[in-house]
Amino acid sequence: MTKQEQRDAREVKAMVRNIVALYLDAPEQTQRIGAEWYRAEHQRCLDRAVHWGLTVQQVACAAAAISPGMRWELVFAALAALRTDPTHRVSTYSREFVRRAIACLSPVCADPFAVISGPKVTAFARLLACPFGSDAVVIDGHAWNIAQGTAYRWRATQDYRPPAAAQVTARRYRVAAEAYRQAAAELDLYPHQVQAVTWVHWKNLLEGKS
Repeated sequence: MTKQEQRDAREVKAMVRNIVALYLDAPEQTQRIGAEWYRAEHQRCLDRAVHWGLTVQQVACAAAAISPGMRWELVFAALAALRTDPTHRVSTYSREFVRRAIACLSPVCADPFAVISGPKVTAFARLLACPFGSDAVVIDGHAWNIAQGTAYRWRATQDYRPPAAAQVTARRYRVAAEAYRQAAAELDLYPHQVQAVTWVHWKNLLEGKS
């Protein structure tokens, strides 16, 4: 094992402790809601796909594409608006994200996963399309905070850059995703369930709801 691999293993081990501890701290209701979040949102993608005559992969990729910077409860209404008016204003971080969503929703889009990019968006799309057929893990700023046991806050603006210690680099994404997978194995759950439960609980703690 190389020095880098040894360092990664130590970091993963510490992250697993943080993740498991936060999961166990979550109220039972939060654990139930978080464990079912991706299943419920997959069903919503599937319902829209049937209604719009598209594949669930197309809807999942489109939803994931415009999700950065958006409140999740607004995403599907925005997609519906974009299907009829591609110039519709969407409160995501970039118009490029909107362009990708529109491309995913095109009836001729055969491979929507080729349209989207980035590990977080791609993982999110895969879980929305098939939550129990993937070990993908969505690592955003909150998931990184949870794994690290830190509490950096972000401003939801396009030009904002978090401090270096809070930025999710490619290596940090890889290490944190592995930590969630190992934590899930300890808890006998799917990685996306552990990520969702801890994410919801973390947000509730930050907002004083737990």
